[in-house]
Amino acid sequence: MLAKHLYHRRTEALKIRTEAAQISTLSEYPSHVSNGEEQDYSNAGGPSFIANYSKGLPHNAFGEVNRRAYRAMVRALHSRDPQLFEQIPKGRVLGRNLTNPQAGLAFDLEGPDGQAIAIPPAPRIDGQRTAEKWVSFTGWRYCETSASSTTAPALEPMRVLTIPGPRRYP
Repeated sequence: MLAKHLYHRRTEALKIRTEAAQISTLSEYPSHVSNGEEQDYSNAGGPSFIANYSKGLPHNAFGEVNRRAYRAMVRALHSRDPQLFEQIPKGRVLGRNLTNPQAGLAFDLEGPDGQAIAIPPAPRIDGQRTAEKWVSFTGWRYCETSASSTTAPALEPMRVLTIPGPRRYP
């Protein structure tokens, strides 16, 4: 009796999963839009990849990512080849490792396919939103560390910033 119940349960589970998979193949995958920074920033040697994700890769003394390492990471991501991920040059010996760079290539049996969901491009490093956050942060830090009575006038322009969230300056 129990075996018959388990058989029906398995059959029903297969039917539900198959229907869900068929429905998901009918939905259109969104395009994943870049903010354009990878192409926009360059120096004498070509693209600098400044403002792009490069944690765990080797960097020079100015904090710029090693181009060869960055391109190796991009090549591995586009290829989906696990061996190419193993060949990505890492940063310092005791530095940070790459943290699950293949996570976006995995398949999950719960919810929609991870690549079927798009998020808006990251705010540009030269954009208004990023500038406002930095001004607010540095102003707040200045106010926190300064006992000067000249702090309030210096922070006045920050009162009109459009960023949400608490502000603890005068």
